[in-house]
Amino acid sequence: MEKILKPYTIVPRDLYVKRDADRQVFNILKDMGRPGYVLVARQMGKTNLLLNAKRELETDEDVFVYVDLSNSFESMKECFENIIDIACETNMDKFQDAYSSILKFRVENKEMSPHKLHGIELRNLLKCTKGKIVIILDEIDALTKTAYSDQVFAQIRSVYFSRVNYPELNNLTYLLSGVVEPTEIIKNPKISPFNIGQKIFLNDFNKAEFFEFLDKAGLKVESKIADRIFYWTNGSPRMTWDICSELESIETASPIDEYIIDNLVHEGYLKSFDRPPVDNIRELVKNDREIRLAIGEIYKGNVAGVTDKVKNKLYLAGVINYYEDSVEIKNEIIRKSISPEWLKSVDKLERGVLKLALDAFGDEEFSDSLAYFEEFLSKDDFSYEMKDTYYYYMGFSAYNLGRLEVAKRYLSEANFDIDASAGLYQRRLHLLGICCYYIKDVSGAIAALEEIYSVGIKNDVYFRAVLDLACIKSFDNDSDEIKRAESLIDEILEDDLSKYKIKPSVIKEIISVANFRKANVLQYFDKPRAREYYHSSLISAPDTFKPSILLGLYELSEDSEKAEALRCVVGNIEENSLLPINSDLQNFQIEYNLYHIHKILLETFRICGEYYFEETLNKFSSKEGFVDKFRFLMGASMLAFGHSDDKYGIEILTYLINYPEYGDMDSASQIPVIRFLISFGAELKQDKIDAYWEYLDNNNTTTIDSYDFEAVLRIAVECLEKDQLDTVLDVIRRFRSYASKVDERTAVNYLLFDHLELNVHKIKGDERLVKLKAATILSKVESATASGNVVGLMKYANLSVIKSNALNALQSLHKPIPIRVVREYGRNEIVRVRYNDGKVVEAKFKRLKDDLERDLCVIVE
Repeated sequence: MEKILKPYTIVPRDLYVKRDADRQVFNILKDMGRPGYVLVARQMGKTNLLLNAKRELETDEDVFVYVDLSNSFESMKECFENIIDIACETNMDKFQDAYSSILKFRVENKEMSPHKLHGIELRNLLKCTKGKIVIILDEIDALTKTAYSDQVFAQIRSVYFSRVNYPELNNLTYLLSGVVEPTEIIKNPKISPFNIGQKIFLNDFNKAEFFEFLDKAGLKVESKIADRIFYWTNGSPRMTWDICSELESIETASPIDEYIIDNLVHEGYLKSFDRPPVDNIRELVKNDREIRLAIGEIYKGNVAGVTDKVKNKLYLAGVINYYEDSVEIKNEIIRKSISPEWLKSVDKLERGVLKLALDAFGDEEFSDSLAYFEEFLSKDDFSYEMKDTYYYYMGFSAYNLGRLEVAKRYLSEANFDIDASAGLYQRRLHLLGICCYYIKDVSGAIAALEEIYSVGIKNDVYFRAVLDLACIKSFDNDSDEIKRAESLIDEILEDDLSKYKIKPSVIKEIISVANFRKANVLQYFDKPRAREYYHSSLISAPDTFKPSILLGLYELSEDSEKAEALRCVVGNIEENSLLPINSDLQNFQIEYNLYHIHKILLETFRICGEYYFEETLNKFSSKEGFVDKFRFLMGASMLAFGHSDDKYGIEILTYLINYPEYGDMDSASQIPVIRFLISFGAELKQDKIDAYWEYLDNNNTTTIDSYDFEAVLRIAVECLEKDQLDTVLDVIRRFRSYASKVDERTAVNYLLFDHLELNVHKIKGDERLVKLKAATILSKVESATASGNVVGLMKYANLSVIKSNALNALQSLHKPIPIRVVREYGRNEIVRVRYNDGKVVEAKFKRLKDDLERDLCVIVE
């Protein structure tokens, strides 16, 4: 069969797919008004767009002149003459006489300015034409290498304004094409033809155009294969052509599948990255740091951080598509060709890992900063002079990422001299103290903060550290420690902070926190004084502190006042348009954060009616709608469970899953909540339980873990409590069908279901199944004990209970199960039996007969 998709430079008419750009060109040439220009990336089909216009629209009366400017001339005169020469030489039937006159005129008027001479020559050609002349100037970016580019474009612009004096110029127009911004090709924007031109938008194939191409190419593939090609190319004409051409050449008896497409893409584009347009794109990106930074911002979703100028550069480089505010990497092939990892590797080669680490730290890109520092350390050591500073930066980065164990490790490596670097000395200890506290190294936290206190260099870090030390000690049940906490706070409140080098705004914050901490200490045994300190805290508090203080006053309010106190907190947040900081470190954090939202929602749910709760939730969730609601309700429920308030935790989660929008969320968000509620025995609608089963049935990537065992066990137990014995067995059978999704260590939890099944058989009075199930249980218990594989729900205590119940079940059987003997056994014949505890024995029949009759074992055939 003859190959259709050959490596053509010019796409044949029968394979050419028209796009919106073709219709734009048609209208521009129909109107003969302003010139048209198309400026897009390479390999987008610009040249074929222009040549197809010539092929489709050129008539006996009309003349299309295609000029490739990539071979530039030394002078403007030569450039203009080349355009006229091509026009005449390709249309000698029309311009032979005119061309002779033009050549003679050039000789006689050598001193005439090139642009004036060119104008005369154009008008001479127009007089010999019944129709119109369209001059196509391709690869105009080549003119950037010349000194006369402005004059060429000024001449094009002049043609349009000269129509007033020379009517024949109404029959002349231009189509311009290139991969360069007008501002880069024209030094004087006042003479730019682009100011009066019509921009032609040449986009990739849309889905309909893509399928039209497949049809023209005679490529018969399944829809899933077509979709896979489009997934990779997103309609890129060059990439689509090349992949389909290779697909056309594949000779296989087996059906084409997605794997073959993926392999074509990998081998063609993602292995050596040397195929157009990927090779050109990577080279452009590699050589332009501004472009690399912009792509990094796009990957982060920060499109607003990319200027329009850089967007145009990315567009012309073939990296992005953008429409108004929507910016995206063109397709999956390009995305993988210029991945974040590759961008970082280019930066490393260009600037060095340590410089990247410091830049990222300065930009508060803590994840990148830590990764670069760690990469540097994997190959080298920090210099002696800078190692303490760099380790501090690493610890600070890890702290901001919530990796507190890592932060502690790096902060412990830093060791600043108190005389040379007092500020860093204090900040390191303060941060180390906070990290230690949150990883439950309380003694380490106290030691770090006490060191700051004992050194006594009084500045803002000192006072914050002392307040944190007081906070830790106030949590202690020891009365002496609580008194020490009060004493530390009183020292600050009695001190004159204005005599230290601290900003007035920071002094106010410190005093506010000191009063807040004092109120925290007093609220359990002196509520009136605690209220006074909360009110004192409010006086100097910045707006971001006030929700925390008002919540403290809420805790001290009478039951009849609590609803109004909550409204006061919410009203304050709304009035000051506060946004929470993203922090989970609430014990030290007085600043308004997510914990406060969770606390307010939990208390509103407990104290106020559903209407006000819904209203409050909507106020907090206005930015991202249901995504915010989901996050906040999850936080409120977890806070309830953390305070052993399971009732409200369950009720909030139940409230959450009954939202209509909840069903629109992905299963990864839905299922854990449903599973959690099932485990807690919450009353759920059957459709939620069905959704959980469906997820287990259909998701082949799901791994069954101990949480699933707990949830399904709860479903089965609830059926047992309702005397739905057959349903219990159905649930167990269904869950056992997922055994292939359970790892070996977790599979021991199936003993819980064996135990439940044993109880069902006992209730049903099926002694044979009781006996068999008990024997199975004892065998599994012995195996689990021997291997030490007792994990998840299957604690050793549970294992002991299950074993005991299995033994009791065997011993309680009053009616022996008849021994089914296929034949008579001789007294001295060797038989093999399994005892009820799973033990297998081989011996003479006469020695085992009594045990067989007492139903202690069965013959194994």
